[in-house]
Amino acid sequence: MQALQHHLADTLKRERSQRGWSLTQAADATGVSKAMLGQIERGESSPTIATLWKIATGFNLSFSAFISAEAAPPDPANTALSAAQQAAAAQQTEGDPDPRPPHSGEGDQVSRPSRQNRASAAAPVEHPQRSHPTPVAYQQSDRGMQATLLFPFDAETGFELLVIELAAGALSESSAHEAGMIEHVIVLEGELEICLDGEWQRLACGEGVRFRADRPHAYRNPGAQPVRFHDVIHYPRR
Repeated sequence: MQALQHHLADTLKRERSQRGWSLTQAADATGVSKAMLGQIERGESSPTIATLWKIATGFNLSFSAFISAEAAPPDPANTALSAAQQAAAAQQTEGDPDPRPPHSGEGDQVSRPSRQNRASAAAPVEHPQRSHPTPVAYQQSDRGMQATLLFPFDAETGFELLVIELAAGALSESSAHEAGMIEHVIVLEGELEICLDGEWQRLACGEGVRFRADRPHAYRNPGAQPVRFHDVIHYPRR
């Protein structure tokens, strides 16, 4: 966790410096206080997952950029391309179709499979395919919520995949993410309540929902045991 906190602090400091932002300007962009941002940069504080999302949104970066070195934007000082290299790269990709799927985020869609399909979805996979590198887990200091990064942000597809765990009775309220972002939530264990447009709905194991995440939303665990769910995040084209 210490290495993860160090990466988070370095990423925030580097991204702010590259933009030429003061802490005050970063606070204005993210909605996170100047004092909190300073504490994070000095490694004195670990933000909640909701706060980390606000920072990622304000900096127009993926969530995984702050918890995975693989997903972090490259340092321009170490990745500068010559004019010839840039021209070659542009020529290679010119005319290639955009590999990312089109957005279809109008309206929320809830998936409630039949009992038979739900049981199959909950059954263990005989030969699971592990993500690479080893999944990174970011846990809040209050242990109410943990986000495990299975697959970091992929710029070609615009996706990242997290496993979220909410402790019994835990509530996480998230502010709006960047415009055009879509989340796909599929419950793996337990029951999850999710709030969209001020209305709570309950999802059982094997059920899921797709929704626009560019509006406030919240997750709640109504049970006495932890709930786990996949959160597949689709970022808009940039």
